[in-house]
Amino acid sequence: MEADGINQNAQEIADKAVKIYEKLAAFVEDFEKVGTQLEKATGTFKDAQKKLHTGRGNVISQASQMKQKVQHTKPIRELPAI
Repeated sequence: MEADGINQNAQEIADKAVKIYEKLAAFVEDFEKVGTQLEKATGTFKDAQKKLHTGRGNVISQASQMKQKVQHTKPIRELPAI
């Protein structure tokens, strides 16, 4: 192979390496964003969970208390376990 051919191959390899590096850098940035968004979603889920059934004065306990105090004319289904 001639020197010009070798130089051209080396340049093509270098160009591909730069493209791969740029793609990798963009992927890492996106990956970090996904992690941050998952952490935020998890926090929001936990906040909602507290309001629904684990926190003080949660909606499920209040609804259950109301259900016990109401006269039933027909059966009322139970809430599914969470």
